Amino acid sequence: MTVSSLAVEIAAPTQHVRELVCTYRPLRDPAGRVVAASALSLSTPQIAAAALAPLIADAFEQGALSVGPPYFNAMFLLPMLPLLALVSLGTFARWKRGQLEVSRRRLWGGLVLAVVLGLALVMGLYGDRSLLGPIGVVLGVWIILSSLVDPVDRLRRGLSLPPAVLGMALAHIGLGVITVGITVMEVTMVERDVALRPGQEVTLGSYTFRFEGTEEADGPNYAAIRGRVIATHENGAETELLPERRNYFVSGQVLAEAALGVNWRRDLLVTLGEDMGGESWALRLQVRPLMRYVWLGSALMALGGLVATLDKRYRRRRERVDEKDRAPGGLPLKAAEA
Repeated sequence: MTVSSLAVEIAAPTQHVRELVCTYRPLRDPAGRVVAASALSLSTPQIAAAALAPLIADAFEQGALSVGPPYFNAMFLLPMLPLLALVSLGTFARWKRGQLEVSRRRLWGGLVLAVVLGLALVMGLYGDRSLLGPIGVVLGVWIILSSLVDPVDRLRRGLSLPPAVLGMALAHIGLGVITVGITVMEVTMVERDVALRPGQEVTLGSYTFRFEGTEEADGPNYAAIRGRVIATHENGAETELLPERRNYFVSGQVLAEAALGVNWRRDLLVTLGEDMGGESWALRLQVRPLMRYVWLGSALMALGGLVATLDKRYRRRRERVDEKDRAPGGLPLKAAEA
């Protein structure tokens, strides 16, 4: 490979991005695939490095190494954010003949509406002022709005809604919901490790956690110490949480069983730690907003894939393939040749 040909190969994704975003020239599916593959290729070694770095450090006795926040979040999202933007653009493109020019008004209208709704959600409702929060939520909302354009347009014109179109819309909506849920959870989650005696309380976000004490609790194959924590929201609503520290008879392991308080706005998590002496216990408290939406988005993506497979066009295509593989007498082609 010559230097000039190598330069052309390296510059190809950049040219595709420029045509895709800046000039609104014809969007062809191979161009989007090149950009998506480039983003995924960049994220793969970063995930591998994050997974292997602690093991390598431990093997060379370099001590404990953490590659979580803020390194992992920043390095992983760097290639993922353009990929999410490409998903929104891709919903307006058809196979090898899509024109972004004819959808320019819908494209920009959806982006402007996504910016307004995203900023209202992450800054108005949750009060986040970081850079990651608004960008991630705006992209997630943009994906959702873009996914609704084609189904709504078909229904408005009185056209049918094939399972392939409905499934694609559901899957993309699920991706948008996951993006919003993960972004809001990451930028607004609060966590604190505390040591409390019975009757003491601590405030975390909009919740006040009061430690009521511990009691013995036996299970079928373990003996446990069960804590009781009351989480009170600033509006007065209370949630009882019962974390346990279990000692299993057979294995002799002592494991902490976290207590969860869930609804569609947030998850509360309390873990009971070690006995600190003097009736004081170590507790880990977490408030995770929109955690349920991560699971909801995953379910929508799975449902979308299932619905898309029900499209009759796929079955007709399989029937045509089977007909080509048969001999004139009706026998499979390989059997007829034998």
